[in-house]
Amino acid sequence: MRFGVVVETDVGVANRILEAGERSLEALLNSFDGLVQLTVKAYYDQDEALKHLLHERPDLRELRNQTGTGPAFYHSQLRLGEAIAMGLEALASADGSMLYDQLTGLAERIVLGDVTGKNQVLDAALLVQRRARTRTDEGIARLSRTLPDRLRLRYIGPQPPYSFVDGQLAGESVWA
Repeated sequence: MRFGVVVETDVGVANRILEAGERSLEALLNSFDGLVQLTVKAYYDQDEALKHLLHERPDLRELRNQTGTGPAFYHSQLRLGEAIAMGLEALASADGSMLYDQLTGLAERIVLGDVTGKNQVLDAALLVQRRARTRTDEGIARLSRTLPDRLRLRYIGPQPPYSFVDGQLAGESVWA
């Protein structure tokens, strides 16, 4: 169920949810039998990401060297900040794609969530057979060891496969 669903009594739960949606709920539960969700989130070490960007982009180094301090340099500081922000955004997009490619062989399905946190590069939910969990754990460990210094992984699970359930499929009203 989605967060925030309110049913007043146990009888209400039985009538409105369990009995009314028995077939679809049973089919939904059966479709996830033996599966778990594992979540992988990737974040930047901000200092390392900035070092990498400046190393790879001589134009940014030159702009940084031309920028001084004080009111006379306001516009060049602004240009530098905008250029760095765009560079980090492009780097995050490329790193997110690279990580997604690395994860595809480790899961039955992958759902990408919105990247919302500060310095976050990837938010991926992996649907994995419970019996294949060790192989996935080992794959994530290998990936972690080969990442550039600018990237850090956070690996969470096992979890219920909530990222793979569509509200309409589960028979719930989707109102938000």
